[in-house]
Amino acid sequence: GDHQITAAVVGTGHLGRHHVRLLAAMEGVRCLGAFDTDSDQLRLVTAEHGVAALASVSEAAQAQAVVVATPTVTHREVAGSLLEAGCHVLVEKPMATCLQECDAMIAAAESAVTGDTPEQQLVDLPIETGDILEFVRPGVQNRLFQELRRGRLPPEEMLDLHGLRVAEARRLLA
Repeated sequence: GDHQITAAVVGTGHLGRHHVRLLAAMEGVRCLGAFDTDSDQLRLVTAEHGVAALASVSEAAQAQAVVVATPTVTHREVAGSLLEAGCHVLVEKPMATCLQECDAMIAAAESAVTGDTPEQQLVDLPIETGDILEFVRPGVQNRLFQELRRGRLPPEEMLDLHGLRVAEARRLLA
């Protein structure tokens, strides 16, 4: 129905093929297909799971959510182009080949969400809640998150600092 998330996979190797299999079978998800530079592997995996063989990363970017399961050395470039296209991106581990690449990818994800340039951003670690790492919203720090979790509205200066308007904070508390 209309409430389905559209998804795609870039990379159909030993990990990517499992993402294709799972997304193809997942309730609430319509798998638009997969892309791989290895056309034989791509044909094999997409045929096995009954999804389309896509022609490019930009074709995969038509999906709302894209899994990147390409060789690690390509993660930054592939994830970067998908983020620029406005996709939600899940990157297979390892995230990248070095910390600098990871930082660049985080900055790209932040600017895709906020429209800010990386220089304007405060990049924070996700907050651990149980065993789930989650962003309430990019740029929201642990302390702000803790305040909201306790059902308190943080001081207005703190909200302004993070570009989080009071109205948005109230919505988070609702």
